[in-house]
Amino acid sequence: MNTGTETTIGFGLDLIELERFRAAWHRHGDRFLERVFTDHERQVCLRRRDPVPELAARFAAKEATFKAIGTGLREGVRWRDVEVHNAPSGRPYLRVSGRVAEIARSLGGRRLVVSLTHSADTAAAQVMLMGTPGAIPWTEDLIDPEE
Repeated sequence: MNTGTETTIGFGLDLIELERFRAAWHRHGDRFLERVFTDHERQVCLRRRDPVPELAARFAAKEATFKAIGTGLREGVRWRDVEVHNAPSGRPYLRVSGRVAEIARSLGGRRLVVSLTHSADTAAAQVMLMGTPGAIPWTEDLIDPEE
C-alpha cells in the first residue's frame, strides 16, 4: 500500500539473450537451475513447453534486484534470496529473504516492484525498490502486491 511518501530508493534493469541463457543451462545442467532458482520457480517454469523464456526472465529479475539494492552478486547475496511469484491476476511480484531482504530493509525499502518481459530473442526485467530512506524498515518479506 502506498502511503504517498514512498520514493524510488533503487532501480535495476537487466536484459539477457535467450540463447546465452540456454547455453549456460546446457553447459552446467540441472545444477545450474538448482543453484539459481528456488523449487517454486523451477516447478512453475519447467512445466512450460519451452521454459527458457520464463527462466531467463526470472534470472533477469534476480540480477535487476541485485542492482536495485546496489550490491550486484556481492555482500553475501544469493540467487535464491530472490524468488519470483505471480499473483492470481498474473502480476509478478518478488519474495526476498536472507541478505537481499536485510540490505533492502537497511536502505529504507518497503517493497520491490518488478516487471518482466521476453521476446523471441531476449528476456528483461526491471525492479524498483520503493520506500522512505531512513524510515523504519518493513517487518515482513512480502507485501501483498494486490493491496
